[in-house]
Amino acid sequence: MLYQYAPDKLAGVTQWKWRLLAFVALAIAWQIVAAVIGNVKIWPDLRHVFENSIPEIALFGGAADAQWGLSLETIGMHTLYTVVRIIVGLTFGGVLGLVCGFAVHFFSYTKSANKRLLDIIRGVPLFALIPLFLFWFGGNEQGILAYIVFGVAVVLATNTYEALCNVPSSYMHQARLLGANRVQVFSTVYLFAIQPQLSGGLRNVIGLAWAFSLGAEYLSANSGLGYLVYQSYLYADMGKLAAFAVLYGVLGTLSFYLSKLLLSRMQSWQPEI
Repeated sequence: MLYQYAPDKLAGVTQWKWRLLAFVALAIAWQIVAAVIGNVKIWPDLRHVFENSIPEIALFGGAADAQWGLSLETIGMHTLYTVVRIIVGLTFGGVLGLVCGFAVHFFSYTKSANKRLLDIIRGVPLFALIPLFLFWFGGNEQGILAYIVFGVAVVLATNTYEALCNVPSSYMHQARLLGANRVQVFSTVYLFAIQPQLSGGLRNVIGLAWAFSLGAEYLSANSGLGYLVYQSYLYADMGKLAAFAVLYGVLGTLSFYLSKLLLSRMQSWQPEI
């Protein structure tokens, strides 16, 4: 048994070593570029980022001076605002996207028109619609949530429709031969057959939800990570922008692995290949 599991453990250790080396190489490259440019407004070195840029985020939360503790508190509070908006957007947008995807596929009388409408909507750059939502809702909280819900729904409706189209017709024929009615075919064939492809779409849309929230909060919100990014842009502080880019990367990675864990448990019926 020891011989069987040792290679896997060694492989895991090796991967972590390579990842650590990649981070070290990236930090060194950052420092080299900062030294060559020599302008902290354009490309600050890591010392300036940790000693000045990050502590000064506390000022966006109403603090009187720059402090690491107050800065982390400000980041945590605004992250919570963004996470709540993303959860609401994913919940309502996910349900709406699934319903629309099924409707486009199963309403045979208007299927062609529904598909054309879906193609038109998903062909429009979603970020180009932010000013439209800003005009409609006046930059209030409902507009931010509506935009996230809309973006999630469009992406998930497309993935749902494509997943349904990829279900082999032989599955339905076999179910009908075994005596299944339409409801049983839907609940025992379609809902299970689309899960492998739809799970990938769900993981992608969770990552895109961070981008949707950033776009909506950047233009109109008074709270959230997008608001902090906008304030950093107004102050022309590249150090803060870089810090928030890293934060978005970490949060996106964590949400990806969390969604992967949850979806794998939902698909425990599926045999491993």
